Amino acid sequence: GCASTSLLAAAHTYDIPSSGTMPHAMVEVFASETAAFEAVARAHPRFRLLLDTYDPINGAELAARVGNWARDSLGHELVAVRLDSGDLDDLSRRVRRILDDAGLSATQILASGDLDEWAISALVAHQAPIDGFGVGTALVNGIGSLTHHADGGALGGVYKLAWVGATTGATSRPALKLAGAKTTWPGIKQVARSAAFTGDVILSAAEAIPAGHAPLLRCAIRAGELLPPFAQGSVAESAARAREDLAALPMIYRDLVAPQPYPVRYSQWLQEEKATAIAELGQAAP
Repeated sequence: GCASTSLLAAAHTYDIPSSGTMPHAMVEVFASETAAFEAVARAHPRFRLLLDTYDPINGAELAARVGNWARDSLGHELVAVRLDSGDLDDLSRRVRRILDDAGLSATQILASGDLDEWAISALVAHQAPIDGFGVGTALVNGIGSLTHHADGGALGGVYKLAWVGATTGATSRPALKLAGAKTTWPGIKQVARSAAFTGDVILSAAEAIPAGHAPLLRCAIRAGELLPPFAQGSVAESAARAREDLAALPMIYRDLVAPQPYPVRYSQWLQEEKATAIAELGQAAP
């Protein structure tokens, strides 16, 4: 879902766009904020400035002066400024006025500073004049939101055995964990989505895909080897698929808090298989 990265190593390795402004430390190594801004303006034909190392409003007024100086003297363009702290809604409006009054209406405003999906959603809803958002901690660590009852922490994955492949002298068989509400579903599964987005069906991979549905899951790795198209695909192609999938979703399911959950059900066959497996486990228990 990201348009670019500020991590140059990732941009180089995965051939994805890079973007960014400048760190606070870079401003601080110069004798003055003016000297720092002018150094950046000289070095880059298209440059971006960080406003709030000291005072964001003073920084915006200085950036406007340096932007006009660079345009008139060097032919260099101040393409964006960044706010990294404070009341981003109020500050972005004040900075927008400063830039517009200085004849820099094309200069964009970027925002960062512990942003997550909730903060961004609120700024967009309030129509804050922000053109782009930089997200770091919330994207990498998934810090969650206590206010919005969203769990945080690293994205976790838990291994649960659902299928035992055939070995010498044995046959393949489904497996499940019997643990009350945590009881798992047996077998290799597929997910089928209605073309009209009326709901998903979780079913056995051995079942036929229901009419009017399309399978969602594709095998990516077999015996340790990546399979096409994943083996040849680039990050850009993966991002394009994600954008297409998101664009296809009805608007009702794109909200951070959907007014109703997306319908998902298990196939009748899979429900019967689970019931049979549970019954067999119960009979085999000592």
